[in-house]
Amino acid sequence: MDMNLIQTFRNTPAFTALFHRLMREKNIRAESHVISFIALLSRALSESGLFPVLLADPERDLEKMLEACMSFFPDDTVAWLPFFDYGTELYNHARFENHFARYASLLTQDKLSCVIASSELLSHPVQNPAAPAVSSLSLAEGQSLSFEWLTRRLSDMGYARTELVEHPGEFCIRGGIVDVYPYGSPLPQRMEFFGNTLESIRSFNPDSQLSVNDEKHLRLFPSSGSLSPRSPFITQLPEKTVLIYLSGHSVPHDKAFLSITFSPISDEESFNVLPLPPFRAEASRDTHIIRFVQDLKTVCLFWQSSLLKDRLVNLLHDYHNVHFVRGSLPDAFLLKDLRAAFLNDTYFFQKEHLFNPDAPFIPDVERVPRRDVLKYGEAVVHVDYGIGIYLGTRFSGGDEELILEYDQEDRVYLPVRHIDKIYRFSEGHARPPRPDSLKRKTWEPKKQRAKKSAAGLTDELLKLYRKRVSKQGLTMDGDPASEKELALTFPWPETRDQDLAIKTVKEDMGKPLIMDRLICGDVGFGKTEVAIRAAFRAVLSGFQVAVLVPTTILSIQHFETFKERLSPLGVSVDILNRFRTEREFKTIRESVVQGRTDILIGTHRILSNNLFFKNLGLLIIDEEHRFGVRHKEKIQSMRSNVDVLALSATPIPRTLQLSLSGIRDILRIDTPPKERIPIYTKVIHWDSNLIRQVLRDELKRGGQILVVENNIRDLEPLTHNLEMLVPEARIRFAHGQLTGKILENHLIDFFHHQYDILVSTTIIESGIDIPNANTLIVMNAHRFGLSQLYQIRGRVGRSFRKAYAYLVIPRHKHISPDAMQRLKALEFYTDLGSGYHIALRDLELRGAGNLFGTEQSGHIDQVGYRYFLKLLTDEIELRTRRQSALQIQPDISLSLRAFLPASYIPPGAIRLELYQSLAATENAEDVQALRRELTDRFGPPPPEALNLLQLRHLYLLARGLGIESITRLSQYTSLVFNPHIPHETLQKIALTMIPILKDLKIPHTFHTKGNFSVRIRLDKGKEPEILKMLLESVTNKNKFDF
Repeated sequence: MDMNLIQTFRNTPAFTALFHRLMREKNIRAESHVISFIALLSRALSESGLFPVLLADPERDLEKMLEACMSFFPDDTVAWLPFFDYGTELYNHARFENHFARYASLLTQDKLSCVIASSELLSHPVQNPAAPAVSSLSLAEGQSLSFEWLTRRLSDMGYARTELVEHPGEFCIRGGIVDVYPYGSPLPQRMEFFGNTLESIRSFNPDSQLSVNDEKHLRLFPSSGSLSPRSPFITQLPEKTVLIYLSGHSVPHDKAFLSITFSPISDEESFNVLPLPPFRAEASRDTHIIRFVQDLKTVCLFWQSSLLKDRLVNLLHDYHNVHFVRGSLPDAFLLKDLRAAFLNDTYFFQKEHLFNPDAPFIPDVERVPRRDVLKYGEAVVHVDYGIGIYLGTRFSGGDEELILEYDQEDRVYLPVRHIDKIYRFSEGHARPPRPDSLKRKTWEPKKQRAKKSAAGLTDELLKLYRKRVSKQGLTMDGDPASEKELALTFPWPETRDQDLAIKTVKEDMGKPLIMDRLICGDVGFGKTEVAIRAAFRAVLSGFQVAVLVPTTILSIQHFETFKERLSPLGVSVDILNRFRTEREFKTIRESVVQGRTDILIGTHRILSNNLFFKNLGLLIIDEEHRFGVRHKEKIQSMRSNVDVLALSATPIPRTLQLSLSGIRDILRIDTPPKERIPIYTKVIHWDSNLIRQVLRDELKRGGQILVVENNIRDLEPLTHNLEMLVPEARIRFAHGQLTGKILENHLIDFFHHQYDILVSTTIIESGIDIPNANTLIVMNAHRFGLSQLYQIRGRVGRSFRKAYAYLVIPRHKHISPDAMQRLKALEFYTDLGSGYHIALRDLELRGAGNLFGTEQSGHIDQVGYRYFLKLLTDEIELRTRRQSALQIQPDISLSLRAFLPASYIPPGAIRLELYQSLAATENAEDVQALRRELTDRFGPPPPEALNLLQLRHLYLLARGLGIESITRLSQYTSLVFNPHIPHETLQKIALTMIPILKDLKIPHTFHTKGNFSVRIRLDKGKEPEILKMLLESVTNKNKFDF
């Protein structure tokens, strides 16, 4: 921030008068509606030796004040202390503690210049960070301290001991490693000890649990209520504090606040502040921007986007009255007397800017989905024996083994290193499937039928794929200059994944091949923007675009978005849905066939047999799985000759399989906007007091509420009930049986905040985009599918504000285990970017149904979804020659103790997850990566764990050479090859082995009778090392294709 400008402001008569009054009265009430100006005023007061504490309500004003102050004050000098008094259901403990830790850190380092706090916090008892008894804990490499003391200290500081550290305020101890997630830190920290010496400190990714960066020091702050002494916040403020209260919509109830006298800024102290009206300059934007700058003495441009900043720097490089400042303001204003304007770079482009007060605490690391682990008592599928029940593990003969129980209590004991032979059947079934019989061999016929079904489905998929790649595509090069102009109008900063998706789709469109691209991204991650950029490129290249959506409401949403973005650039956009009359349909049809309409957005009416495009080049399909069979057939005929861009938040089997198998191109948008916050999700029983509190808390912060009830008959009584709970709220209900115009008007009025609460059916499931609606209540949530609930929940949390979703179930009614599993899955997957998790869980919980087709559905029920997906993937990879026709799974028996000892990793979900990770390794690099993970998370692996890793490496090498078994005999180790390996290949392997074994002086014999084999005389205990060297040498010198 330009200090000359701050000094000029301090020299104004208005500021001088205010400063002198504050020397007497200390506290003021700011009536200004320009929040950014109050931040500038606070900076000036701070430079004059005062300590401004800004008080505001509701929460949205607090967040705006923080945004402005962080832009006007130097970095790391402003703290934010909201008061989350939302009760047990809404209170977010970690969020407050993160900000309190930041406040404590800045205060104790004497860096704090300004505090923004809720007025309700003033009398709330919190720790005084400056008190000697409430010291933080500072740790450094090389420091000596006892484990017992550290554990006790962390507990005293308010940290909870857990098995795995994933959230702020948690810690765990594993051997010589202590993980802790400090309050106020974006990443958890890992401390590794040798004895009582702290040898290293590393930050780590809370998703993958892997270390990210080495650290030299670590400072931990206690929670605000963990230790004494505690005192009201107001009593802890410095002597030169000045309280500035920003008048809100209601008077705070805090006792301390009510006891304070706030004097308003009087007329003679007016600063002549004017809010800047919206900038309007469609046709000649650059000319208007220059004219705006020329009329002022000083322009402070706060920037977030380097794209916009560079554009303005190039435009205004001759104007020295323009100053660029990193940051953003919630509102733009003009100091009339100084002829100085303060505004964001987005002001000139009508772009939104994002601000999340919790952004400093959001981990900027790669999102890694957690592996689902086996659960005791659940059904699993063994590839050789079929469906059994998992009953935990046991130790036997130096091995840890999985216990699987079959019909008549027969059991199979599977070494953990072969865990890749089992698959979870499907989680959440009300009645588990009947276990197979080992005696009657019931599994093999079911397995063969499922294989045949997978082969038939593969034929269908490959037929579609070959049909697409055999045809000449449409090359669309667009116009880079025009496309850049469109990019400038995007109201949000692009995320990393979104930017990659846009570039990749444009590259696809520029190739002479038909594009068939699926964009899979979480709700609100920006898939629509990818579609808009693709549509614009198609139009610039001379083609028409059809945008097909499953619902009328979604068509309206897309139409308004596409039209707002593209019409100013000369693109003709129209809509076709059930609201269009027959006469309007005929007009649209003529416009489309004559090429006057560039982009047509609509529901299945676009698929009408009497609607023809003059030059269709791009088909965009949103949530294709929601169309019926007849419509899907029509879509298939449309997509055969044009580029196709499909959008999905929760890909279901056909698209998911194609994506995972590589037959269809897929891009995942996994990067959440950093300013977006995970949605707080809770399953609750109906409680009138709680619901009233939830509604009033949202209304208090100026927000809106969505209430979903899918039974139309219950909508009106529910609306009446809510009116009784919150009579001050404006409430309407809506459903699909209302006339089109009434329904549309209800939704538009809600968008414009003409009322506060919308009670509706699932018409809001897709397409309602109300950034101000951030509380959701779903009635009878057990009646919804997981994907459906996920889509509904996506209607809130679409802005920078914390969102809440309450899934209400009846108190005295039986809820099936299946339904509860769906609800708990949604409660668990609160993070943005969890669409893939939701899709996979929903496929299992609700069953495959007719998603694969009726025939395949029956076989999936017989063998389980996951194993059927494995069969299908193998079949596709075999047909596309990415996998050997020989499915070799070597059996290795070397009498080694190979497992993860309980003293190293205690029994439980974490150990099973690691066994599954080992089974998922595909090459030596994967095995080494897992070893590094073990060392990082748990310390150096013991001999048993190293043996386990070595055996997996041997397994992979043996599989690549066609070895079916490696067995330790009395004097020899025997390597037996698969009988279907060609003679020439076996000869090549033998000729490669012989000189290596001779050089090592190892006795050996080759046997050709029966299966080809080699016997090698090795000292006991040295087998893994020598076999690994031998098989690696053979592999490196030859390439074998079975």
